[in-house]
Amino acid sequence: MQIKIPKKKISFKGFSENVWDKINEADVLVLTSKYEGFGMVLCEAAIRGISLISSSCPIGPDEIVNSENGFLYKPGDVKELSSLIKDIVNQKNILPSTEQVTDSVKKFGYKSFSKRILLSLRNNIN
Repeated sequence: MQIKIPKKKISFKGFSENVWDKINEADVLVLTSKYEGFGMVLCEAAIRGISLISSSCPIGPDEIVNSENGFLYKPGDVKELSSLIKDIVNQKNILPSTEQVTDSVKKFGYKSFSKRILLSLRNNIN
C-alpha cells in the first residue's frame, strides 16, 4: 500500500541535540520503537500539546498513550501505522485538543509525581 501525502504536511528533521528548541510547530509525535523504557519523549511532546502515535511496545507507551492524547498500534504493523497517519492527514481521525493532550500527562509531572512518592512513603512508614 502506498500513501501519497503532500510534502508540506510531513517534515523529517533528523537528529538534533535539543530537538524542542528546533520545533516551532507539530501536530503529532510518532514513536516506532520495538522496545522502549519509560518513553520520556512521549511525555515531553504531550506536555507541549502534541498528540501521540506510538507502537505499543513493552513497558512505556501503554502507560502514557491513551484515547485522550493519541493512538497506539501493534509494533511492526506498518499497515496500521500508515492507516493512522493517513486518517489523521485526511482528517478521518480527529486529533485531541492541545489542552486535552497536555492534561493527559500532568500525572507524570514533577509536582504530581513528588506528591505520589511522599504519599507512598507515608503509607509505608505508618
